[in-house]
Amino acid sequence: MGLNEIVGMKGVLEASKPPEPPTNSTSPQPVGIDPVSLREELDRVIASHHFQTSKRCQAFLRYAFEQTLSGRQELKERSIGIEVFGRNPSYDTNLDPVVRMTAGEVRKRLALYYQSVPGSEIRMELPVGGYALRFATHLEHHEYALNGRLASDRDLSVPQLLGTAEETEDKAVPLVPEARSPHSMRWVIAACATAFVCIAGIAGWSLMHRGGHPQRTPIDQFWAPFVASPHPTHISIGQIRPVFAQVEPNQLRSPINGPMALGKKTGYPRQVAVTVLGDGIAMADIAALLKAQGKDFNIRAESSTSFSDLQQEPSVLIGAFNNDWTIMMTHPLRFYFDLDDSKDATWIADREQPGVRIGYIAPNRMVNDMKEDYGLVVRMYDTRTQQYVVITAGLTPYATQATGAFVTDPASIAELAKRLPPNWAQKNTEVLIRTDLIDGEAGPPQIVATNSW
Repeated sequence: MGLNEIVGMKGVLEASKPPEPPTNSTSPQPVGIDPVSLREELDRVIASHHFQTSKRCQAFLRYAFEQTLSGRQELKERSIGIEVFGRNPSYDTNLDPVVRMTAGEVRKRLALYYQSVPGSEIRMELPVGGYALRFATHLEHHEYALNGRLASDRDLSVPQLLGTAEETEDKAVPLVPEARSPHSMRWVIAACATAFVCIAGIAGWSLMHRGGHPQRTPIDQFWAPFVASPHPTHISIGQIRPVFAQVEPNQLRSPINGPMALGKKTGYPRQVAVTVLGDGIAMADIAALLKAQGKDFNIRAESSTSFSDLQQEPSVLIGAFNNDWTIMMTHPLRFYFDLDDSKDATWIADREQPGVRIGYIAPNRMVNDMKEDYGLVVRMYDTRTQQYVVITAGLTPYATQATGAFVTDPASIAELAKRLPPNWAQKNTEVLIRTDLIDGEAGPPQIVATNSW
């Protein structure tokens, strides 16, 4: 193709290009929406109850708003993590998905807000796949809902971009030559060869990159928010306060014969907080996993754990009826711990099957008579504390021990990942666990049901 033909083609393209739409990548708001109105809309959204409960979402929305309004249309995940959430500049966005998680939460809250005010003249949207906001008038939003995109953001087809023969002023210049000269064919072959070399280079780089950065295992993904957090993990373990404890020494090892009732006549301190063995084993398993990951942690009794503690750092809650924080956080979920009015019978309830009592333990039933036990494993981002939390809890300490083994066992978490959606690592997850009881010992944990949101 000669120089004159190239110049002629450029003229055809410029002549056939459609007029610019009212909005474009350098104009953050549609024509007719002034910045003052947009800021007033932001204040209304932030003041709504949909955003009042999450300072993290407020901070994200304000940042995205200001950046978009200033003309930035491509906001980077790392920049948001550093500037909004105070992350270290070298932090790993794969291990710490705080930006992606918060963006998803903001999308949900914006949708809920505009459902509550359907007549709003201005709408803010956070399109999937990016972090810049999109501002739309009421009419533009409806057109977006009908056509899948805003009128100002429509894709132009090739015929629209090049123009038809009737729209082209210079009809003497063909848009597509009917026959290619040997020179043009050599150009095409050279271009294809260059593209092939580029693709091969990218593929090779990808393989080298993967080799240097092995894919994270499911258990790595499960604990990623805790490992990536700059704060130590808070481990809160449940305790009981018995009035007295009956001790039965083994006569083969102890010179003491017969059982002892400590706390009645011996002067043994009454109502001393005690951690049961199953809960203690679960705590030890989790602490060992965190230590192996180079993660610091603090261990406190449930009674010494405050709401402020849960707001300051990611937490692990161990135990069910002996840990009030567990009962509070699992109560809104699909599976939760429940008991009768006398507080003697306990079970796990399922909101999707009202009336079903999973693992029902009747009053005065001896644990030695039980053949199975049930517990819950939860990993979620709690909107009240704005921190991640893992819960390992069972109807009895045996199931608590089993849930602790579950969250620290790579094979168990790998099996869980197979049962969850592909993007499970970015979702909240609840798992109903069953364990067989044999001779007073808990067997391996088994997945009964899962729930993710």
